[in-house]
Amino acid sequence: MKISQTATMIRQLWSSLGYAYLPDTSLLFTGEGQLPSVFPVTSLACASIATAGLAVAALIEAKHGLYPQVTVDQRLASL
Repeated sequence: MKISQTATMIRQLWSSLGYAYLPDTSLLFTGEGQLPSVFPVTSLACASIATAGLAVAALIEAKHGLYPQVTVDQRLASL
């Protein structure tokens, strides 16, 4: 997984949800794994899961006043 490619996908997905900027929270990628494809589907899977996690973190922040850390396991995203 290319982090810069994944980060670009996260920014694009996040802005498509109508948010102007990414939240100031910790985003951690763990594990290893690749989906078998010539296309960057592992990066897309991780970016999609990360974006969903950031959206949940935004809801938690709205209710409790702090963003939790978001962690994406690349191995699980590649299953």
